[in-house]
Amino acid sequence: MIMRGNVVIDLIITMKYAFPHIQLNSFNLACFFRCTLAILCFHLAGSVIMEFLKITSDTDCKCLDYAVKQDTGNKYVRAIINMNLHDGDFTTFWESKKERFAGESCKTICKAKGVSVNILCDDNLNCILEKYRTTKTLRNKYGYVCIFKFKANSGLLWKSTPDYSRGDKYHYTFFKCDSFDISMINVVSILPLS
Repeated sequence: MIMRGNVVIDLIITMKYAFPHIQLNSFNLACFFRCTLAILCFHLAGSVIMEFLKITSDTDCKCLDYAVKQDTGNKYVRAIINMNLHDGDFTTFWESKKERFAGESCKTICKAKGVSVNILCDDNLNCILEKYRTTKTLRNKYGYVCIFKFKANSGLLWKSTPDYSRGDKYHYTFFKCDSFDISMINVVSILPLS
């Protein structure tokens, strides 16, 4: 094993202060290096770093400042086109019609860069279904609703309608991470909208 430069110096200093009773020699230093590397690899394998370049590019808006949390515990609802969930069911308005948002406010742009979902509480499914049935744009395009949970590291949620008196109190905007695909969704059930 050949090590050069600052890595060797950093390892010697770390080993000297962390383990003062161990004699410094090439064998002990190599063992320490291997153990350090193994621990680092173990920790990195268990953690996934979400990237959001698709959210942050194409605009000066700081959309991720709105995003507050991951949520793998609650159930959410989204209108979908047919009985099978597809990646297209999580396409954002920005991905399909971004030229439409030129000159809009950052809040509007950030909502367009996310996917609309509704949190499912104990007694609100009928309320959400009724909203979907009575909203013309949803009623004409979508035939089903998907009840699901997000898997870990799929993205971040933003409570984009905090003023319940003027908006949908169950509505959230979901910012997909760059590696998002439909496998990051745990489908609980799919119901007909009608």
